[in-house]
Amino acid sequence: MKNRNSRIVKIDEKGRVFLPTSIRRGLFYGEKIILTTGFEPCIYAFSASNWEKLKQEIGVITPFSKPEIKNTYRHLQGNSEEIELDSQGRFLIPGHLFEYARLKDRVFFIKMDTWFELWNPHVFAEYQKKHPVNAEWIYKNDGNQIS
Repeated sequence: MKNRNSRIVKIDEKGRVFLPTSIRRGLFYGEKIILTTGFEPCIYAFSASNWEKLKQEIGVITPFSKPEIKNTYRHLQGNSEEIELDSQGRFLIPGHLFEYARLKDRVFFIKMDTWFELWNPHVFAEYQKKHPVNAEWIYKNDGNQIS
């Protein structure tokens, strides 16, 4: 049985990685992908349409915007790269993002609702040890997210 929402993929000798089919199904044909640094030691990836929605959620940025909003936008936008899949569903991860996520020879893909993440499998395992799941807040809030 295969997990539909996560997959480990080898990076080929040319540095290309195959985007799992379960993730590709969520893209429009020919749609570009935006990669950027995550807030964890991973890469966030968005379809171009979801990237635009995210930018709209952040809102209009001006020199007078709150520092937290500008810093979030800088982190996401300033490190972003637009990529295309080749005819076989492969793509190259830009060098600065490859280093940021500490990738080596494999990528662990995790499908989220409106984006997906690319992790070094070993880094992800260590991250999970340091950040165990605590679902207590779900019970305290009757399943509603904390605002």
